[in-house]
Amino acid sequence: MKKILISILLAVSLLSFVGASYAQTAMGTTYQTTLTLADTEYSVALGRGVKAFSIQCQTASDIRLAFVSGGTVSSYWTIKSGGIYYSPSITTSSVIYLRCFADAGTVIEIEYWK
Repeated sequence: MKKILISILLAVSLLSFVGASYAQTAMGTTYQTTLTLADTEYSVALGRGVKAFSIQCQTASDIRLAFVSGGTVSSYWTIKSGGIYYSPSITTSSVIYLRCFADAGTVIEIEYWK
């Protein structure tokens, strides 16, 4: 139990969103947060040892996902409204970058596994 609590605290301290909500489940760690401003890049540090993750919008919006910061529109993967992106392995970085181009206040959900 202590190890799980320490892992959760470490993950929470490494995530860059303020006000995100987190939950530890048997399936993985999930959290949701709001991309408050349109056309703004947000970074999410998933923490050390993350092996896979999935991401989706809770609200009806398209979002964009990248693995490098400051790229152009072509640097991003588009996750369409109602779609889910799943990465079965992370080999280069445990930081992801998100952007919502049209809708401020987009709520996203991320689940990751260690």
